[in-house]
Amino acid sequence: AATSGLSTQEAPDAVGSSDDPMHFEALALSQKYPDRRLAEAKSPLTWILVKDQAGFGPRYAHAAIINLEQHIFIIGGATGEPGQGSYLNDVWMSEDQGKSWKAIVPRSPRFSPRRGHAVVTDPRGIVFFVLGGFCGKHCLANDYWSSETGSVWRDLGKAPWSARHGLAAVMTSTGWLIVLGGHDGKTYLSDIWKIHDPAQASASSVWMAGSAGPAEWNPRYGHAAVITEEDEIVLLGGFYADKDTGHVQCFNDVWKSFDMGRSWQLLVEHAPWRGRYQHTAQINNLGHIFVTGGLSVDLERLGDVWRSTNGGAAWQVVTPHAAWAARFEHASVVDQNNTIYVFGGISTGSDAFLDVWRSEQTCADSVKCSGDTPVCRDGTQENFAGSPTPVCVGVCDRRIFDDCAQKEACVVQSNEPHCIDPCIHQECGASKVCEVAPRDEEFHGEQLSTAKAYCLSCNDAKTKMQCGLLRQCRWSTGAEACLMRCAVLKTSSRCGGQDHCAWDD
Repeated sequence: AATSGLSTQEAPDAVGSSDDPMHFEALALSQKYPDRRLAEAKSPLTWILVKDQAGFGPRYAHAAIINLEQHIFIIGGATGEPGQGSYLNDVWMSEDQGKSWKAIVPRSPRFSPRRGHAVVTDPRGIVFFVLGGFCGKHCLANDYWSSETGSVWRDLGKAPWSARHGLAAVMTSTGWLIVLGGHDGKTYLSDIWKIHDPAQASASSVWMAGSAGPAEWNPRYGHAAVITEEDEIVLLGGFYADKDTGHVQCFNDVWKSFDMGRSWQLLVEHAPWRGRYQHTAQINNLGHIFVTGGLSVDLERLGDVWRSTNGGAAWQVVTPHAAWAARFEHASVVDQNNTIYVFGGISTGSDAFLDVWRSEQTCADSVKCSGDTPVCRDGTQENFAGSPTPVCVGVCDRRIFDDCAQKEACVVQSNEPHCIDPCIHQECGASKVCEVAPRDEEFHGEQLSTAKAYCLSCNDAKTKMQCGLLRQCRWSTGAEACLMRCAVLKTSSRCGGQDHCAWDD
């Protein structure tokens, strides 16, 4: 296997005492780590707290998925301090983007309590699968389960791949479930396994090796993987320890497979983000890949977010310091609106999280606005809260300028908003006057968002009351008629057309 893409350093403590990845996680959890939650400057991606104490409780090393209906599920994980806590097999669901949560009551046997497992959905986003995981001392899993609701589970048996945790898994658009690497209690792995349409359990639904041998990338644990619309698998980061040499490696390489894992191409040997593991990666419907949080080789908890817009070849930091506390062993999903959600995780043994955060793209993300909508606004700004992505609006958009009276219109002059009488730009015939329909009222079946000028004849008003509503007309008691006000006639020709007016030079 290749040895590129590494951040290599001796273990911060007890060098050479273990090559078990959980040894180093326990070491991190045993050391109090300062909360480096910094005041978040305006960055391309900002974060909004959805729920500070979610119903699923403090947990880490859990998994999360989002289904076709945009319901979010939190599955399993660990809680409590290392060695004193417990593993979980509960399932929680949110139907409102993480604001509220309910525990799913099981109606069938389900997988044993575990942490470090993988979860994927089928290509339709209906059936989801739980694979592998760590279930206790000397207990690793290679079983896999399926469910549509989280309440009824189907035991799909044991896979031929070795029991493991810290694995990654993806699902192709054609229904191939692919498992990548992990740790089997003794060895770091770089093997690839796949099964087609596992939910159907047909004769063809059998596991097979995804490659002729170990993948080209180094064996690893706690890595992340995403899959593009073109079914290209992108593998990011991870961890490896060598007991004999006492060296610990955190990867910051990016690998891609174009053939479902049979062969791999090294895209980036050293990405600009720090080598890390127990991070998360997501890909949105624009094909943008995000790497979030994690743990570095020197046990630094990471609270940054990086993005690639070209399939993993180039990277930009979009959140240098998130509003959420730096963490690892968290979970994340991305919804159909390209909003990323982060759930739980841990910083120290007594500091597991039960919070929910969501991302918002901001105008700092090089958003280009021009033409009639030259102003960028995002969810961090007044009257735009909750907008997951920036919007381009006009200078006179009432959410940023609302100083005009009901019968005034806003126009842009020298790139600045100004309030005017809309009749200034309205031409009416000789026998007609200009009137203004006020904003926020109905006019000819249309609810107006801005004042609208229109033309009418004073003669159309048949009563004194109707005439009094027209600002350019007056009621003549002698003529018993609604007449045009002479003052609004600005030319001699228009004045001459009204018998009750006379032009004065």
